[in-house]
Amino acid sequence: MQLIRWPNLLIMALTMFMVRTFLILPYLEAAGTNGLPSHFQFVLLVIAVVLIAAGGYIINDIFDMDIDQVNKPDKMLIGRLIKQETARFYYVTFTALGLLISGYLSIVFGQLHLVLIFLLMSGLLWFYARRYKRELIVGNLVVAFSSAMVLMMVWLFDVLVLTTNPILSASASTVMPLINKLVFSYTLFAFLVSLVRELVKDVQDMKGDMRNECQTIPIKFGVGVARFASQLLLFVLLICVGYWQFEMMQAGAMALFGYLFLVDGLVIFAIYNLTQANESKNYGQVSSQLKVLMLAGILSIPLIQFA
Repeated sequence: MQLIRWPNLLIMALTMFMVRTFLILPYLEAAGTNGLPSHFQFVLLVIAVVLIAAGGYIINDIFDMDIDQVNKPDKMLIGRLIKQETARFYYVTFTALGLLISGYLSIVFGQLHLVLIFLLMSGLLWFYARRYKRELIVGNLVVAFSSAMVLMMVWLFDVLVLTTNPILSASASTVMPLINKLVFSYTLFAFLVSLVRELVKDVQDMKGDMRNECQTIPIKFGVGVARFASQLLLFVLLICVGYWQFEMMQAGAMALFGYLFLVDGLVIFAIYNLTQANESKNYGQVSSQLKVLMLAGILSIPLIQFA
């Protein structure tokens, strides 16, 4: 369970259910759209995403064994508590099951695109662990993109099914602009927070990364540049959240408008702590704070309906 980061997987599943329950289904149902994927089929989608993500965590740990021996030897699982061969078996099993489920859903809905997306994501996670993680900026963007895709997969699932039926598509056309705006806003939030967290983790893990010749921003350009880039992205995020608050106030969603001040505070707190950080453990604390920020942002989704 530690190997597959079960708390992260639980948050992924919760996020997907909230996106569909509060950002998509209420508006499609209000538009009179029937014939959407059943709850059981959606649960299968969530399981497939979680399995692919679990496989991604495992393969990343396998390729990171040398780095983890330096950065976190006491927290290593593979090679200490779990044999490398066993970990590879888990990786293949979880990834294969995720692809099989996505293949089944693709057949049911006649949408080959769905299994192709899962193939792309599983391949991207493998290449990230094998190569991209050690390349300048590319690895950071891959992780941020993968985090954002957790939300986008929910949107893609329903949209791909809608496109198979012209009548459903016509019924949904009146509400799709609003759904797109809601889903894309939270997707951007997830992308930015994940990108900042990756930059912060690069500073935290510099010692092991340097030993393995990783070309991260703090190694290539210095800790100051990485810290400034993180703060700049957080400032952009703060502007985005502020704009979203204005939109919610205009829409009469005052509960969400008020709640987002908590998110504002967490962003400002992270910016301040980055200014004060001067040791690896400080950046580790900021990384944990960014996880709280991500969770706080995701938990605001249900408040959309209190307008």
